[in-house]
Amino acid sequence: MTNPFEISVEESIKRLRTEFDQTFCPRGAKEPSLSDLTHLERMAPDWPKGNDAFRGIRVRPKGFGSERYGMIATFEAHCAAVKRVHSKFWRCEELLSGKHHYHEADGKIVDRLRLLGGNERHRPALKWFVTDLSSKCKRERITLNTPGHSVPLLLRKR
Repeated sequence: MTNPFEISVEESIKRLRTEFDQTFCPRGAKEPSLSDLTHLERMAPDWPKGNDAFRGIRVRPKGFGSERYGMIATFEAHCAAVKRVHSKFWRCEELLSGKHHYHEADGKIVDRLRLLGGNERHRPALKWFVTDLSSKCKRERITLNTPGHSVPLLLRKR
């Protein structure tokens, strides 16, 4: 069985350039230089093994800045990119960037979107990452650890 996520390095770079042209540059980011893209292409890791593993590019454009404001600009740009590609994308109303009331009762104003390591750790980056979506999954089938009432009808034994 082949990996459904697998695409070539060239296709990844092509998609990255498209996203910069259509999403990031109109929001104030600068397109990566030819040397940045050449370096990125040379440093690409091999495609990871496994049906649920994939390789991607972490995009935090330089033009968006760093720390809190850079993180917010990057998040909003990524949401716009997903919405452009997947027209039925729905963003949870509670997933807000910037400062908002936490609860109506106490009225605290807090940052609703935060990095776990702290917003000050957000820095511009353009680099590869590799992940395996099933790396911590210990079950062989979804029906093994799930109560019968929550298993979709198609998976239930008849």
